[in-house]
Amino acid sequence: MKASYFEIIDTIQSEFSCRFSEFDMSLIESLRVLSPASNCFLEKEKLQPLYSLVNSATKNISEDLLNAETTTVKSVVSSKLPDVFLNENTRMNLDQFLKWFWKYKAAFATVYLMLSAGLTVGVSTATCEASFSSVVRMAYSHLIAGA
Repeated sequence: MKASYFEIIDTIQSEFSCRFSEFDMSLIESLRVLSPASNCFLEKEKLQPLYSLVNSATKNISEDLLNAETTTVKSVVSSKLPDVFLNENTRMNLDQFLKWFWKYKAAFATVYLMLSAGLTVGVSTATCEASFSSVVRMAYSHLIAGA
C-alpha cells in the first residue's frame, strides 16, 4: 500500500514538473503578449518562445520579417482598433482579435500565423490536462479504496 502511494505521488510530482516548466511559463507569457490590450503587446523578447515553437514546426518564418511586422502591427492596431477594445475591462479575446485582424492577413502574414498559433495552444494542452485529471482521479480512488 505504501509503495503504491509513493508511486502515485511521484507520478503527480512528475506531471507538475512537466506542466509548469520554465518553457511552459514563458510560452504562457508569449500568449499574453498577443493581446492588443496587453501593456507588452507583441514584444519581441516575450514572443520568442511562441516563435520558436511555431518555427520548429513550419521552418519558414523569418525572424527579421516577424520583427518588422510586429513593429508595424502595433501602430496599425493603435490607430485602427477602437479604444474600447484596448481597455483592460472591455478588451477583445484572442479569437475576436484574430477575426478583426483577418483583413490585414495578407499584409502581416507572419503575425497572423503567430496569432493563429496562439489560439491552438489551449487545444493542444487538452490531452495533457485530461491525462492529469485521470491520474488525480486514479490516485483519489486508490486512496479511498485503501482506507
